[in-house]
Amino acid sequence: MRRRGRILLVLALTATVVFSYAYHQIFNATVDRRPSTYSAYSTGAKALYLLLKEMNIPVGRHERPLMNLNQQGTLVVLGPLSRPPAGKELIALKKWIAHGNTLVLLYGLPTDDWRKELLKSPGNKAQVYRTRMATAFGLQIKGFDHGDRGAAQANVAGLPEPLNISVSREFRWTDFHKDWEVLTQDEQGPIIMKRRMGGGAVYAVSDTSLFSNTFINKDQNVRFALALLLSGKSRNVIFDEYHHGYSKSQTVSSMMLSSVFLWIFLQIVVAAALFIYSRRAYHAGRFKTLAEPAGRSSLEYVYSMANIFETVKAGAPALEAIFQRFVSKTAKKLGAPVASLMKGEISTGRTIHGAAPPEALIREVQSAIESEAKPARCLELAKKLAEARSSMDKR
Repeated sequence: MRRRGRILLVLALTATVVFSYAYHQIFNATVDRRPSTYSAYSTGAKALYLLLKEMNIPVGRHERPLMNLNQQGTLVVLGPLSRPPAGKELIALKKWIAHGNTLVLLYGLPTDDWRKELLKSPGNKAQVYRTRMATAFGLQIKGFDHGDRGAAQANVAGLPEPLNISVSREFRWTDFHKDWEVLTQDEQGPIIMKRRMGGGAVYAVSDTSLFSNTFINKDQNVRFALALLLSGKSRNVIFDEYHHGYSKSQTVSSMMLSSVFLWIFLQIVVAAALFIYSRRAYHAGRFKTLAEPAGRSSLEYVYSMANIFETVKAGAPALEAIFQRFVSKTAKKLGAPVASLMKGEISTGRTIHGAAPPEALIREVQSAIESEAKPARCLELAKKLAEARSSMDKR
């Protein structure tokens, strides 16, 4: 590959990497429907996260398994989750709550695909997969076949009077444990519930849209969100992002596998492979075809070789070259070693398509080569070898 071609290749790969990274960022910012604080989409919660920061409320994102949750405060889990928590995580979370912390659990993201899934086959594996955390606290979610919104009176500890909030009518809690206390409900069912666990508490809200970018500013939703998130003993607010697919890398290998660096690394590997390949091709020259060239027949080759060596009076060397080719071909046909054929040690059971091996001809040629026979005699034997070889090829 010429220098100009290599430069164009590198530029093309660089442009691909830049375009892929930019597309990845734009796609995540506009199309990511997960209820994540990283998402600026209508169902995301980035607006609430930025609002807490502007109000100087300690807020952060937890991007590791819940066994590593060492901070004190209020953990916010917005469902449905992209990946369910493991059993060890749920055990660690319950211990964390019992030590005086608060869990705010919101489920019921109003997306058509999940709502249809719940209505079509309640209790199926997909529903259990997405609601495993809610199930661990004795909760079940129920979907309704309409998407209009309504108003509800929400009462949260610390507020002088109930708040008028805007809620979706698509999901409500059902079949919950008796330890749950219903704080807010409407004709559809419970919206906000509370359960004490040791020194802490769990709040369950059946409408994630309350915290979403689209509806956080409707009615008194902002005041409700702030009152709920600051109801615990600590003002520290933590959003769970690990179960939405965002993982903080702890090792170099995990960083390479869980971020855009993997895509860049693969691009570099492809570029290096193409460069090495181009250099190899440059030094090795053009590839040769694997097909055998269509040359002259064996008999024509014998005539040419014999005539050349006869001219220089060297019949025995010419005959030896032809003989080596003949013996190699014959041994291959017999499936026997060349040395055994030369010594006459071929067993009587070996044949070439039913014909006996030309042992007599081999002995005759060997004798002529050892005695350095005259060129005319060598030419005669060379013709016999060519005829014998042609006969073998026709069988």
